[in-house]
Amino acid sequence: MKSLTTACHRDPMPRWTTNDIHDIDALGSTLPYCDIVVTDRATASHARQTGWAERLDTVVLSRLSDLPRHL
Repeated sequence: MKSLTTACHRDPMPRWTTNDIHDIDALGSTLPYCDIVVTDRATASHARQTGWAERLDTVVLSRLSDLPRHL
């Protein structure tokens, strides 16, 4: 299973920002402990692509409006 960092490197994103690095760190520390994580679209996509969200049985959302149906 590939890492979140690897998934981000494979994304054709034009330029990394400091926030992207913080997102990877935050997701890596929340996925194992949270049932639901709401994050931006790119980070949610990376979490799904790596398989970590499914493996850890964590719901990863990119829209806050989707949250109520998962509670």
